[in-house]
Amino acid sequence: MSQASAKPQAENIINMIPNHIHAIVFDAVGTLIHVEPSFDRIYAEVGRRFGSRLDDATVRDRFRAAFAEQDRIDRANDWHTDEAREHERWRAIVARVLDDLVDVDACFESLFQTFGTTAVWRADADAEVVLRECTARGLRISLASNFDRRLHDVIAVVPGHEAFAFLHISSEIGRRKPSRDFFTHVADDLRLSPEQILFVGDDRTNDYDAAIAIGMHARLVDARRKHVDLGRDRLDRLGDLL
Repeated sequence: MSQASAKPQAENIINMIPNHIHAIVFDAVGTLIHVEPSFDRIYAEVGRRFGSRLDDATVRDRFRAAFAEQDRIDRANDWHTDEAREHERWRAIVARVLDDLVDVDACFESLFQTFGTTAVWRADADAEVVLRECTARGLRISLASNFDRRLHDVIAVVPGHEAFAFLHISSEIGRRKPSRDFFTHVADDLRLSPEQILFVGDDRTNDYDAAIAIGMHARLVDARRKHVDLGRDRLDRLGDLL
C-alpha cells in the first residue's frame, strides 16, 4: 500500500471514532496478525514429520471441531485459563487433529514452538498505518488476546507494536474472552471506564458482543461479510470505515 492511499484510509478510521474515546484495544489473531500460510497447512506439514498422512482439508475440518470442543470445556469452566491450561488445550487439539501421529508429544512441542515465533505470522496490511495514526491523535492503544505468553514474541511482526500501552493476554489475566472479567481487567489496566474504550476484533462473540456487553464501543473486522446487520460497526478490513 502506498503512503498516499494509506493516509485517507487511516483518516477514515479515526473519523469514525467518537470524541469521548480515549483508548483503542485491538484483538491480535485475525485482526492485527495472521498465520501464514495457514493453520491447516502448518499442522499438516509439521505432522508429516511425525508420521501423519492427513491432507490440509482434513486437518482444517478437524481443527475447527477440536477448537470448538476445547471452547466448550473452557466455557463450562467459566473461561478460566493460565499457561498450564493453554498448554493442555493446544496439546489436546493437536492430538485430536493429527490422530495418526507416531509421537504426539514431540509433534505438539514442535507446533507449540513454531507458533511462538514470528516465522509463521504476518502483520495485517493496514496495521502499521492504523496504529501510527491512532497514536498520532493521542489515542492510547493496547492489545487484548486469547493467546499465551508467546504473544510477547509474536507481536514483534507488527510495526509500531512498541506503542502498545498493555498486552492484555488471557493466560496472564486468568480469564479468556468473552469473559466479562477479561474485559473488566482491560478497562482497569487502562484506568478508563468501558465507554471510553473502543474494542476492535474479528470475532462476533469473543470481541464485538463481549465488548458491547460491558459498555465498550466495538468494531468488527468482517472480511467475509457475515455480519452486515452491524451496520457502521462492521469493517470490511482493518483499514476501512465502511
